[in-house]
Amino acid sequence: MDVLSDVITVARTGRPRSAYVRWHAPWRQQFASVPGSAGFQVILEGRCWLLSPHAAPVELGRGDVLFLPHGTGHTLADSPDTAVTAPACTPDDPQLPGPYTSGSVDRLGQGGPATMVLCGAYQLDPSRTHPLLLGLPPGMWTPGAMQRRPA
Repeated sequence: MDVLSDVITVARTGRPRSAYVRWHAPWRQQFASVPGSAGFQVILEGRCWLLSPHAAPVELGRGDVLFLPHGTGHTLADSPDTAVTAPACTPDDPQLPGPYTSGSVDRLGQGGPATMVLCGAYQLDPSRTHPLLLGLPPGMWTPGAMQRRPA
C-alpha cells in the first residue's frame, strides 16, 4: 500500500462509498461539499471539465484522477459552457442504493458523447486526521498515464 492509502485507512470511519456513473452530453454535475470526508473521481471513459469558482476550468480525460482530501465541493461537466445542472450529488445520494454501486446513472444526458466516472468518498474521523492530509491542497489532479496531451 502507498502512504496516502494507509492514512485514509487509519482515519476512515464507516464504509467507503463508490459508484460508476455515466453521463451523455450535455451534462453538468455538482458534488456537494462534505466536510470530514475525502473524495475521488477517476475518469474511465471520455472527457469532462473540472469547474471551480476559485480556479480556471481543467479538462480531464481517460485515466485522470481527482482527489479531494477535505471533502471540497466541485462540479464536473461535459463543457465549461454547459448550463444544465443536476441536483448536487452527495455520498448518501438515494440514487446510489448501497455503499458499492456498480450500475450506471445518467441523470440528464441527451445521447451526446459519453463520460464514465468512478466516484467515491470516505468519511474520516477528525480526531485521527493525519498531518499529511492537513497539508494537502483542497483538490489534486493527476493526469492518467494513457492520456496524451499536446505540448
